[in-house]
Amino acid sequence: MSVSAKEQEVRRSLPNKLSDRPLRGRIVVPFMVDESRDPIDFKALDEERLKQCAGQRRCGICGRKLKRGDTYAFIGPVRDLLCFDNPWMHEVCARYSARHCSFLGDGQRRYRDPADADDELLAPWLGELAIYLAPTGSVHRDALSWHFQPHGRVRQVRIEVAS
Repeated sequence: MSVSAKEQEVRRSLPNKLSDRPLRGRIVVPFMVDESRDPIDFKALDEERLKQCAGQRRCGICGRKLKRGDTYAFIGPVRDLLCFDNPWMHEVCARYSARHCSFLGDGQRRYRDPADADDELLAPWLGELAIYLAPTGSVHRDALSWHFQPHGRVRQVRIEVAS
């Protein structure tokens, strides 16, 4: 199967860790999302992929393992509570997501449904977001969802959103 010039251009611009992930348009489909869904729903996390991320310390974006010494990155609302339902990521994957994901960074203002403000799970994501970087992380599951947490000295990098 031939690859279009547009896809080749997009793939050349991707970080190496993301070069073999499927694309939808110009966007990488994260490992934590079921890429076989049509139409794709980037907000719907795949339970089996979440289990792999949790049990095998896989990055939620590229699907590759986080190795000893890798920085663990998390994306979420700016707040004191550092517990995330999205899996940890490599720092390069988090930075890519912050720049290109339709629901983060600049895309956040264009793609949000105003009704999301009334949803207690989505409302925090309408405010300021950050990448949290840590030397390691832990995970546990309760009756409702997975909880990924950074550990050690956590650094916060704000995600810039254009007005």
